[in-house]
Amino acid sequence: MASGVVGDFLCRLYPIVCQISEKFVGRDKGRRFEDVTSEEIYTLAYEQGFQPNPPRLTLDLPTISGNSHQFDASFWHDAIWYLVECKNTKIAAMDYVYYFNAKILDYQYASKTGDGFKGVFLSAVEVPDSAWRYSIAYGLRILDPVSPPLELMMKSCDEDPILGVALGRYLEKINSLSLNTWDLFEFNTVRMLEEYRYYCSRWRDLCAY
Repeated sequence: MASGVVGDFLCRLYPIVCQISEKFVGRDKGRRFEDVTSEEIYTLAYEQGFQPNPPRLTLDLPTISGNSHQFDASFWHDAIWYLVECKNTKIAAMDYVYYFNAKILDYQYASKTGDGFKGVFLSAVEVPDSAWRYSIAYGLRILDPVSPPLELMMKSCDEDPILGVALGRYLEKINSLSLNTWDLFEFNTVRMLEEYRYYCSRWRDLCAY
């Protein structure tokens, strides 16, 4: 996912996800988390000058399957649809990520260019490594309470400019990944996730966000 204004959007969204995730526990917590987070995404997208859709809109665009799919939140910016899934459960997180990406691919494969859709998976609980590796491979962005966006870390690590440069290079590498450019010898999801976790640890130690 591109940096710039969309990166700013993720920076503003991350603390909201962290705050909301602490509020909803017990029965129906998943539905309430999705409702509130979707409304926050709509507001943020509108304030950023994007074109947001109402929460839980079924996207009326061509798909390979002929089915239409609903997303918790979505908005249009710079010729790209940004599609968002919100979850608040530790159960089968990997399955949720698979299903979310399958819906995106259904639209993506039916589009003329194949690159007009980007996914953001928001979770109120920590996402397991298996889902992270899958997300890296398919260009999804994940936000959970312990996984800040790269753009936020870059903005708040003035005390360590070397870390900022490393984060910028890592973000460029993430943004350059696509199914058409994958080289398994150059891009390894296990190694890339380990690198991200290392940056998160360094950032928390030095920047104390």
